[in-house]
Amino acid sequence: MNEDTLLKSLSKWVATRPDEVVLDPKKGFYSFDIVMDAYNKGKETGEGNLKQYFRDVYYQRFQLTTESILAFYTNLLEKKYSPKKLFINFSLNQCVVLITITPEVHADDKFIDYAYGEALTIQAELSRKDVVLSINFVSEFKDNINLESIKSDGFDFAYDFEKNQAIV
Repeated sequence: MNEDTLLKSLSKWVATRPDEVVLDPKKGFYSFDIVMDAYNKGKETGEGNLKQYFRDVYYQRFQLTTESILAFYTNLLEKKYSPKKLFINFSLNQCVVLITITPEVHADDKFIDYAYGEALTIQAELSRKDVVLSINFVSEFKDNINLESIKSDGFDFAYDFEKNQAIV
């Protein structure tokens, strides 16, 4: 897998997010820290700059998440675990990452210990930077992944590691 290809795909994807996605959190709620920061910034600079502030927070959190996902992926490869696909559901308030792996790997106790331990460490590190991240794994059997269902669940970005390309 070429990390540059994944990074370019992620960068292209995030750059095309419309304002209603960037500026509007899931389920209509903003976290308390975003509301307070926005209030203080908005009071100082006005509503126009408030939108820019939300964009800046969105892209900053996305950058932190992307760096962590790429590092995690590299670590999985070094341990000889090869994820099959990556799905990302990203909003201003949280990011959910779904990684598909083979059933054999998913049943491997060493993988479970390593991958989930590493995921919890990454989640804790990002939490200290006000980024809510959830990393999940699912076994991918032949044709058990319904891309339309995953997309309808808010996973707008998808990447196939075996084909080394974004899934459209």
